[in-house]
Amino acid sequence: LIGWGECHAPSTPRVHQAIVQDLLAPVLLGQDARNVEVLWEKMYSTERTRGYSNGFYTEAIAGADIALWDLLGKSLGVPVYQLLGGKYRDTAATYTGIGGNGGALVENAQKAVADGFQVVKMGLSKGAGTNDVARVRNVAAGIVGKGQVMVDSLGAYKLGEAQHVGAQLDEIPNIAWWEDALAPEDTAGYPTLSAQMKAPIVAGEMLSNRYQLRDL
Repeated sequence: LIGWGECHAPSTPRVHQAIVQDLLAPVLLGQDARNVEVLWEKMYSTERTRGYSNGFYTEAIAGADIALWDLLGKSLGVPVYQLLGGKYRDTAATYTGIGGNGGALVENAQKAVADGFQVVKMGLSKGAGTNDVARVRNVAAGIVGKGQVMVDSLGAYKLGEAQHVGAQLDEIPNIAWWEDALAPEDTAGYPTLSAQMKAPIVAGEMLSNRYQLRDL
């Protein structure tokens, strides 16, 4: 049996390859592959006192972990979702990202809604001379009553800046959420921003284990 997994490796996949081959493989070889969670703990614990709790290291572990779950499902003849407690639904809502300048951006949002998407996502940047909130406002107005707008800032703002921008976003009725408003390290700022705003604040895609998620 062969289990397949994938590491999130957008920049230097050879680093992940080396971690899997040189560090994780010796931990896994000879073990009972069905002990998936036990093996995750073994892989993670090899470097926990060295401070490796994110990035390349846990991305490599994730690839091996996914492969182990796939292998377990194949050995039992069931899909992985069955191993995790069962299937809750047959369909799931999706959103799509939009881009463009000026009127083209609004048109792209309207086309996405016409195609069946109820939510679109766009960037919200900052900097001298930018007026990205106005861009968001225009898109939201173009699909109001038909769809919602998510905005993603990729960790661009400091807390004070985000509070100012967030107050403007809260004036827009069909904002779905604001994603990664603050830097990933600003775990203290996120509760303050979230408590101030009506729109949901989402974050955490850069977190890799239950301890980091617990702290956030």
